[in-house]
Amino acid sequence: FDRYKCPVFQGCVGCVTGLDSVDRQEIRTQVEQHGGKYSGELRMKECTHLVAKEPKGAKYEFARKWKLHCVTTRWFYKSLEAGVCQDENLYRLDRADSAADNKTSTPSQEKKAPRFSSHGIADISTISTASSRGNMSHVNETNLNATRLPLDSTRDERDVSYNELDNLDVSNIASGMFLDG
Repeated sequence: FDRYKCPVFQGCVGCVTGLDSVDRQEIRTQVEQHGGKYSGELRMKECTHLVAKEPKGAKYEFARKWKLHCVTTRWFYKSLEAGVCQDENLYRLDRADSAADNKTSTPSQEKKAPRFSSHGIADISTISTASSRGNMSHVNETNLNATRLPLDSTRDERDVSYNELDNLDVSNIASGMFLDG
């Protein structure tokens, strides 16, 4: 019977927000292995599900506006465990269910932006600005999974790339760009 079974995520196009790079890659791999598609960009007419830990960030706001399924990571793992896509209404991501202090790439006002010595470049993502007409049809997220900075203290301080990254202040990014949460 298993060979006639419909894949778990058949017909689903998943996107994530607010997850660290390891979780993001795990969801991408599992969605694709189980019949679905993954998109780093939240596309209005393509994506069906937004998976997140917390109901916050630009992707979440647009996904709600576009009436996409906004679900917790628990929905994803319970669907895999059951071998069938679970009812999204049971795992809806609502503001009232917000968890406290999840690790994301977005610096908050309460916490200073992390120094690059404790996080890699792969933990940073961006969301594109609206189109020239002012209507947003997708949210573009860039995640540099392959790039990591060495965290050892033996690095050469004369190396300009390390010094530039150490002095990078993400709180001064020009308007129009903001970080994904």
